[in-house]
Amino acid sequence: MADNRGISGRPLARKGNKLGTPPFVLHLSVTTSSANLVDNLDFKVRVVDMWANATGGACGVVTLTDGTNTIATTAACAGDKDIGRADEIDDVYYEVSKGGKLAASSASGTGELYVLCVRI
Repeated sequence: MADNRGISGRPLARKGNKLGTPPFVLHLSVTTSSANLVDNLDFKVRVVDMWANATGGACGVVTLTDGTNTIATTAACAGDKDIGRADEIDDVYYEVSKGGKLAASSASGTGELYVLCVRI
């Protein structure tokens, strides 16, 4: 490969292909201030899972949005090393268009957020 973009998944995402598309994970260190995970998506994605890991104490509930609407929230991470998973993902907002964004923030403290997505 001539660059570092990796596997696009485009050949696998065509209609009628029963193989699906490769998932990928986005990572962001979150704080109480909202931060953009991705500011300008290169392609349309669907969020399929999300989890947060508290670092250095509790990070509370972590919220993932498309900049306006809540896509998912994690269970509260009450202490250092806790992992909170999304127990619900809003199917109205879980698809984010090309050019869209994903933003995240925590209720308190800091943590690491991981978002599992597929290209659609």
